[in-house]
Amino acid sequence: FVSNITVGYTKFQKNVEENTKKNKELWNQNSEKIDQFFKGAKENLDANFKEWGVELEKTHKENTNAWENNLEKINEFFKKNQESWDNKLKEWEADLGKRQIETKEQWDARTLKISEDVNKWQEKTKKDWERGLKTFRWEMIKGSYMFLVFMIPIL
Repeated sequence: FVSNITVGYTKFQKNVEENTKKNKELWNQNSEKIDQFFKGAKENLDANFKEWGVELEKTHKENTNAWENNLEKINEFFKKNQESWDNKLKEWEADLGKRQIETKEQWDARTLKISEDVNKWQEKTKKDWERGLKTFRWEMIKGSYMFLVFMIPIL
């Protein structure tokens, strides 16, 4: 029984040595091809990273410009609303200054007109704000999407 084990172990050892020799020979034969493959893969990866970097930089610049444009629009929105409010206040002050003595019906009509003007102004401001916010959200979503598109392959 022990002799069978010894013979089997010897055959196994020879088999392993033969396979090792064959693998070394095949490795030596193909080492140049393998080196070329890895070199080409590395160059390709480097080129892709450079391309992604350039594209990411371009997208970053575009998003920065879009942010600056939107910031200008937001500032313009608030400035216009302030001017509109100031103009309405001046108009109401002038109206009230002209009519110092009014009857109750005239006073009620005037207060109703002022409250309607305030409501209209609030509605207009709300619509402008929602429109501006929708544009801003769209630009942010677009910028985030472009960032992910270019960062996911890198990660």
